[in-house]
Amino acid sequence: LVKYKTLRNGDRQLYILSKNAGRVLDGLSITDAIKDGELELKTVFSGQDRTSAETTIVLDDFKLVKGAKAVRVYAVLSPTGLFSLFEGEGTFFNKGEAIITSRKGVHDITKLRATGASVGLGLVGTYDSNSKTVDVSGNLVPINILSDVIGLVPLVGEILTGIDKS
Repeated sequence: LVKYKTLRNGDRQLYILSKNAGRVLDGLSITDAIKDGELELKTVFSGQDRTSAETTIVLDDFKLVKGAKAVRVYAVLSPTGLFSLFEGEGTFFNKGEAIITSRKGVHDITKLRATGASVGLGLVGTYDSNSKTVDVSGNLVPINILSDVIGLVPLVGEILTGIDKS
């Protein structure tokens, strides 16, 4: 599903809904690192020359196939991540979300999060396509370690998991 419309304030909105996130993101020259998955993408173009945009991307059930080595290293710390490494399928994520604000070739990543069975990540930063520079920072956490930490705090673990270990 693809929709393009003019909003009441004069801004333009592109809306894409797809059952093949990887193909759409590759076709739009956003990334070729995603395979499979479901995609909801909304971009609002604003300003007189439409060079400003805010994009929200939501992904479900996708694989990161050309991820940074760090993502693959952390992913193998869990049994599911180790299995996906041997299968060569990439790192599986249940959910991903990104909010990117763009203006004249400078893209501010105000939110990028993804969680899967083996690893979770969060990222913020800037990509300047004019100068080809990247300035990002974030967190990469093996999910099994996060689960162990939550389990050590009885109240938080019980609230999140609903399991009383006593």
